[in-house]
Amino acid sequence: QGFLTDKKIENFQNNVDTLFIQNNMSCNAKCIYCVFAGVERGHKYEVVPIIKSLIEKKILDKNAKLNLSGGEITITPDFEELTEILIKNLNSQIFISTSGIKYSPAIENAFKMNKCWQTISIDAGTRETYKKIKQADCFDKLVNNLKKYVEASENAKYCNILKYILIYNINDNKEEINSFFNVVQNIGIKNVRIDVNYEVYSCNNNKKVPDNQIELIKYFNETAQNLGLTAHKNE
Repeated sequence: QGFLTDKKIENFQNNVDTLFIQNNMSCNAKCIYCVFAGVERGHKYEVVPIIKSLIEKKILDKNAKLNLSGGEITITPDFEELTEILIKNLNSQIFISTSGIKYSPAIENAFKMNKCWQTISIDAGTRETYKKIKQADCFDKLVNNLKKYVEASENAKYCNILKYILIYNINDNKEEINSFFNVVQNIGIKNVRIDVNYEVYSCNNNKKVPDNQIELIKYFNETAQNLGLTAHKNE
């Protein structure tokens, strides 16, 4: 009852300056480390009408911070329309977490307008290892998609972060890491990131990260530096 009131609620005073959109839990990969493995899949709600309303009512800040993720957000029916609306109406960049398996004309356009950052966990340097981790045979498709983005816009070289999550006894070796860097250089991407599997090594289970993975993180970052790449820290 403490929340009930007869007083009129005033109009919204402050613009929305941060948006996290995660309206789809389905995916086109089945990563063995996915934190949403036991979550009900599917497209949860329509986001375009919400965004349009925020823009029309001038509630969404022109410089709002935008994060789009999933599941896999690029496979939602309204993703292309949503992205075009955002890059047309806002000054800020969009941060997208994606598998990269589906090529997006809207993302290509966002790169051209310098309004997009994209993070993709490749986790491999070879088709075979990628397939083991992602349970999807889409390595070549992903690489070709990234090449198309880079060919379409120079910004794509600097606004993609290719991520490498260490998976015990699958990709936690220098050979696979070296293959990963070969792929990165071949595409032309300038940003990389390495991480551990937080489903295994977290504060909740108090399990120690293996020494060899700690050494591989150091090796990864040193290799990136030697190749003139930016190794981003985990957020």
